[in-house]
Amino acid sequence: MDWLEVATADLTPAAAARVRADYQAHLEDTLAAEPDLTEAGLLRRWGSAQAARTGLNRTHLTTWDARHLPPGRLSVRRVLLDSAPMQLGMLGAAGPGALRGDPRALTLLGAALLLVLLINLARWQLLTRPLRPESRVVWHWLTKPSSLILLGGLLWATWVGVTQPAQVGGWFGRLEGWLAVVLLTVQLVRFQLSLTAARKQRSVPA
Repeated sequence: MDWLEVATADLTPAAAARVRADYQAHLEDTLAAEPDLTEAGLLRRWGSAQAARTGLNRTHLTTWDARHLPPGRLSVRRVLLDSAPMQLGMLGAAGPGALRGDPRALTLLGAALLLVLLINLARWQLLTRPLRPESRVVWHWLTKPSSLILLGGLLWATWVGVTQPAQVGGWFGRLEGWLAVVLLTVQLVRFQLSLTAARKQRSVPA
């Protein structure tokens, strides 16, 4: 039926199949109860396929939503790849001093890499467990290396704002300050998209 094809065009395959089955069952029940009603007449009752499409997209998982969901299971390889930029940054910062034999640089580098390893193991252990969709989104976001860096930066900025409020105004006079605001906004928007998708996934399974 063309009406159903249009109405479910944006949904994931599983969600679209389920919705089509529900509408088809409703169609058959209605035609059985009202033999004189034609399929065209029933479609007029259902209204515009485009309007139905908009409504279904609000409550069912779309292909756009699905792209923002975290993986169902997080592999060790994915965890290590996610943390690679952070580890490379640490090596770039402390590596030269460590290579020169500076004991302080060696200690800092070793402690930092060990901390990242422990965080990675904790993240992998946490995200391999069965979690509610919203919980998975929250924990996946909170334990991402980029989020940890961002949250650490926010804590530092808050501390500076409390202890040295005169410096806060100067942040927005520098490129780094505006770049931090842009990165924070992007992260929060992505988090909200993931959370919305997770709510749809939980309320109406994909």
